[in-house]
Amino acid sequence: MYIVRKLDETGANLRLYDPKAMNNFKLSFPEEVNIKYFKNKYESLKDSDALLIVTD
Repeated sequence: MYIVRKLDETGANLRLYDPKAMNNFKLSFPEEVNIKYFKNKYESLKDSDALLIVTD
């Protein structure tokens, strides 16, 4: 969540995909202009400039 929070603070456009954590993330980061959630990992990458893979 730290990375998403910091990117959001900078005004980055976030296209998020995580089938396991998405519902929890939506509680802290509701979908808005610069935050979009996707059910398909390939759709989340469309028109993106970077991909971050974050694990525990």
